[in-house]
Amino acid sequence: MEKKLRIIAVAAIIGLIMAGCNESAMAMEMVRVEGGTFELGRELGTAGSGDTTPVSTVTLTGFYMGKFSVTQGEWYDVMGSWPSSFTGDNAWSGGNSIPATPPFNRRELPVEQVSWYDMIVFANRLSALRGLTPAYELPNVMPNPTSWTTDPATWGAVPRTWDDPERARWDAVRIRVGSTGYRLPTEAQWEFAAKGGNRGETYTFSGSNDVDEVAWHWGNSGGRTREVGRLAPNGLGIYDMSGNVWEWVWDWWGSYTSEEKVDPTGASSRSECVFRGGSWGSLAVSARSVSRGGHWPCIRWFNAGVRLVRP
Repeated sequence: MEKKLRIIAVAAIIGLIMAGCNESAMAMEMVRVEGGTFELGRELGTAGSGDTTPVSTVTLTGFYMGKFSVTQGEWYDVMGSWPSSFTGDNAWSGGNSIPATPPFNRRELPVEQVSWYDMIVFANRLSALRGLTPAYELPNVMPNPTSWTTDPATWGAVPRTWDDPERARWDAVRIRVGSTGYRLPTEAQWEFAAKGGNRGETYTFSGSNDVDEVAWHWGNSGGRTREVGRLAPNGLGIYDMSGNVWEWVWDWWGSYTSEEKVDPTGASSRSECVFRGGSWGSLAVSARSVSRGGHWPCIRWFNAGVRLVRP
């Protein structure tokens, strides 16, 4: 009887530990971004190098945005894996991984080495954990290719290469109307939040004209990602929108257009996806709030992570 009680007690402790892990992911902090109008691509502040043209006037509905980039700990709690290159005791120098001294907290580092496709899976799984309606749906695999599903368990393997025959089905991903779950920000949402929303900020970087106050970049990162939230936030209380890791957004890559827009979702092409904000391995100029980058949605890269939004 005594042995049985000990086994039950150990099981209960393990259960509490696992519940704590899940609770960590489920407690992702979000910041309310009130809707408003701004100029997409307009360089602000005193440290910029020019607009991203053509500049356009964009009006957005309000949304919630992650206070921090998705961390490695949050990823593990939802996905059960550690995909990132930075493990808590390494940095990057001269094209090689080297020891980092002192070691740092892996759970609080931004997740990287995750593709755009990976992030869609993560967002739906996190939404299900939170009891929210998952945002993303894909066409079912055979024999029901005309029906759509929000359950990542039924989507099949995530495409890993450009020529994967399953890419066309994954590229057809869409947002389920009326869903309440987590999703990638649109490019316009990302830039609006990086510029401080409706607070009237006029900074080149997200929260400052001094890049070192708000961004980890190649000049100050020590060759690695840094724990989220260690530098100053912007006026909305959002951290690391400049630097640390590039952040995938929902939009497919395309040139800007000049016409006025309301809640735009980007180009209709299906080639590369946009990421924003610069990274630990980028020059400081890439950390500007108007800076853009992009890559294939199947790419896993140690410079790119994500920040989530909710409607």
